[in-house]
Amino acid sequence: GDGDPEIRIVSIRLLQDEESPGLENVLLNLLENDMDERVRAGAGGALGQFIYQGELEEIPEETLKVIEEQLLRTVNGKDRSIVRRKALEALGYSSRPEVIGMIEHAFSSSDGDWVASALLAMGRSADIRWVGDVLKMLDEDDSSIRMEATRAAGELDIKRAGPKLIELLDDSDDDVRAAAIWSLSQIGGEGVSEALEELMDENPDEKEVALLEEALDNLAFNEGFGSFDLLEYDEDDLGDLNEFDVDFDDEDV
Repeated sequence: GDGDPEIRIVSIRLLQDEESPGLENVLLNLLENDMDERVRAGAGGALGQFIYQGELEEIPEETLKVIEEQLLRTVNGKDRSIVRRKALEALGYSSRPEVIGMIEHAFSSSDGDWVASALLAMGRSADIRWVGDVLKMLDEDDSSIRMEATRAAGELDIKRAGPKLIELLDDSDDDVRAAAIWSLSQIGGEGVSEALEELMDENPDEKEVALLEEALDNLAFNEGFGSFDLLEYDEDDLGDLNEFDVDFDDEDV
């Protein structure tokens, strides 16, 4: 391996974007054997994408199992806290029943970093069992916990978090504000587009404006998608729609 841990850390990020074949084996090896805790943590975190793909049955079940087992061993093992936390975050995507207890254990920790990691994993779980825990952390003093709770509220599509998230658009912490902007675009609901547009008119920094524009697009997409419901059409309407099927084979499209 390369002697410089910084290079290995950057390489993990670049390889993740490339989706290089065999990457999971490289990451498993780094997680288990690298001398630098930041590299081990980066590798553990990067394995999350494979858990996600495994849940969608996009990688072989055997591969998924090997990765899950290694991450479970890491969380339960004696490695540094950051490495174990990143492994837990990666397991957030997993439907393995053991993960629930691990998230609960991390969430009840007196260490804010573990609570933040638990919330990140909750957001990835698509499991409504965590809704109450997420809601209660939206008022937390620790900004990293507040930020992860805010993100998780969007990921879990917690509609009743809406009013609180609108309040968090005024949060003193940039990351919390950014998370609130994006989560509101996922959840939608009453007053959301107005709140985002108002924030845009106040014209904060360029980065926030760019995020707000993206969020308003995402909101429009999600709300448009939600309103198109095939159940609203009866058989006759669908029959009429089918008559308009066009065969483009003969045309130059």
